[in-house]
Amino acid sequence: MAETYMHVAKHTFLAALKCRTMGWHARHNTQLQEATLAEIVRSEQGQAVHEYARSQYRSGVLVDENNTVKALKMTAELMGDPNCEVIFEACFRHGKCVARADILIRVNGNWVVEEVKSSKRLKLDLKEDVSYTVMVMKGFGVGIEAVNLSLVNESYRSGEDIDELLKPVDVTDEVLDIADKFEQVRDAVENDVLSESCIVGEWKYACYKCDYFSQHCVGRSVDHPIFQIPRLGEKKFNILLGLGITHVEAVPEDFELTDRQRGVVEVVKSGEMQVRSGLKNALDRWSKPIHYLDFETVSTCMPVYSGLAPYTQIPTQYSLHVRNGKGGLDHLEYLADGLSDCRREFIETLLGDVGSKGSIVVYSHFENTTLTNTEKWFPDLKDDIECVKNRLVDMEKLISKFVYHPKFNGRTSIKVVLPVLVPEMDYSELEISNGDDALAMFYRITMGQLHPDSVESTKVALMEYCKLDTLAMVRIHDVLTELA
Repeated sequence: MAETYMHVAKHTFLAALKCRTMGWHARHNTQLQEATLAEIVRSEQGQAVHEYARSQYRSGVLVDENNTVKALKMTAELMGDPNCEVIFEACFRHGKCVARADILIRVNGNWVVEEVKSSKRLKLDLKEDVSYTVMVMKGFGVGIEAVNLSLVNESYRSGEDIDELLKPVDVTDEVLDIADKFEQVRDAVENDVLSESCIVGEWKYACYKCDYFSQHCVGRSVDHPIFQIPRLGEKKFNILLGLGITHVEAVPEDFELTDRQRGVVEVVKSGEMQVRSGLKNALDRWSKPIHYLDFETVSTCMPVYSGLAPYTQIPTQYSLHVRNGKGGLDHLEYLADGLSDCRREFIETLLGDVGSKGSIVVYSHFENTTLTNTEKWFPDLKDDIECVKNRLVDMEKLISKFVYHPKFNGRTSIKVVLPVLVPEMDYSELEISNGDDALAMFYRITMGQLHPDSVESTKVALMEYCKLDTLAMVRIHDVLTELA
């Protein structure tokens, strides 16, 4: 077995802390789906943030060796050179664990560890992330002066020099404590994740967000795991697990659940859809002409337009279907050109298209939140935007309250509901088939990352995707009317 195969990386170690089986699969590269376009763009954004952080240290030296042995040697040479004050991507090994430190700064004969994250908030998983690096460095014999997490600064504005993109947060004491706890289990983790045979999986709350659960572990061939019970917290999960219950079908009749949770359990047990009373009255409160509205936005850590904060949700596109007085459908749409800040044009065009009468059906609270943000940007349009917000009705809330189906699997997103209620409609034939990829493709257009010959076809694909979202609401509304 090659030496490089015996290494344990950070993501493997942290996964194994949640579940050793998860860690084993992560280490042995169990096949998962390829990265989506949205994930690729997020990775590129993360790399851009790291490059920004490095640019703040002009004397820094990058350990640009991918080979672990060579990277370890280069790191040792740089640390041994008293003239080298800053090192990027320094490499360390302790036991079988290998880590890379984003930025190391020589201070008082020791080193300040600076971990760079494209996150705005200090969270436990970020502390654990840098704690792994610190554990390996301490085991390697490196003196730790301090530990900082460099997080995205919400006060930063693109194109302005008032505030820096990143701000350091001192997490030294907490990270050193976590690193010591990691060291206590390191040997056991290494042995488990590097073993030739996979550790037998066990049901635990971490399965809820595990990529391997349904394909490679205890979730295989389980149609309705108890995770499908909406908002099932860890406490109730552990109670059910203590009773030996892992399938929704086995949940006792007297087990304490909310009304919605009980509804999901009931339809799974019966195998039949349940439509609760009150649906017709709720639909009857929608006023004509009925509009069906969907927004798409772009949101990136490095803002695409000047003057914006990181992760600003910029509305770039909408689709609007309207039931006209003749019983037919009119369709209106908007897509920004991507060349300049489109927010004003977006909202002014929308205000003209939605008119002043009739309910505006949306799916989730996303459109309401986006309109609220738009009010802050354009206070002169606040009254008009408020009128639009007052006409919004959330179709997802209505389905969540009145319609239960075993094939919903406890969820109510439009991608789940549509193929169940309107099986003849789906997104499979679309070039762009989800909101994350729509965001990523618009970002590519804005940044000039597409070949000029493909820009127009990409815009057509974006409009077709958004159009199908609102047409889906039209068809779901028709089915709900029949059910009512």
